[in-house]
Amino acid sequence: MAGEGDSEPRKSFKLLGFLDVKSVPCARESVLYGSLGSLVVGLGHFLATSRVRRSCDFAVGGFICTMLGYWYVIHFFNFDRPMLAALYNVISM
Repeated sequence: MAGEGDSEPRKSFKLLGFLDVKSVPCARESVLYGSLGSLVVGLGHFLATSRVRRSCDFAVGGFICTMLGYWYVIHFFNFDRPMLAALYNVISM
């Protein structure tokens, strides 16, 4: 079958030319949740107002807010714990 025994490493996928989805942690999930957020916000605004262009604007804003919000939460809780522990130790002295 194709793909079995291939010794070539998988190529990384870059979004916007700089965001490497394979090597950057939580990049894939933040983009997926951002697209889902944009769909919900844009469709919800369109169903409420029936204005296409304004709904697209809201969808883009929903994508940006959801993606950056998810990225911040995951980054804060997964990567800044040692730095926060060091900061608490300095403060408690």
